Amino acid sequence: MLSLLFTGRCSGFSITNTETSVSVSRDQLVSLTCKVEKESFKDEPIHWYRQKQSGGKMEWLLYIASEAKQESTTDEKARFFAKKWKDKNLCTLRINSVTDQDAGFYFCASWDRTLFICIGHVSQENAN
Repeated sequence: MLSLLFTGRCSGFSITNTETSVSVSRDQLVSLTCKVEKESFKDEPIHWYRQKQSGGKMEWLLYIASEAKQESTTDEKARFFAKKWKDKNLCTLRINSVTDQDAGFYFCASWDRTLFICIGHVSQENAN
């Protein structure tokens, strides 16, 4: 079961979830959406991160700056895709063919050139 737990408002910028929870089975598709309240959203890069449930460091997955262009350095980048709807201030991370290794905390984040602004998170609980 994938539970969205976005929270927080800071520095005139907020990230909130659009769903309260999402359930997904192995090999299925899941979309995680964050709503970003920021005047410069249309040009603002939105970054997605994951931290595995077992702990460890946070892994940067990808970022998207415009509706179409995204950058990623993960080996799994073909399974991860981001989309941005500038007119709705929404950013979605899509994970194709979900595996057990996808379990963890997912973060949507944005910042200006020098200061980290705000972060939200998504957690995944395994359903047996």
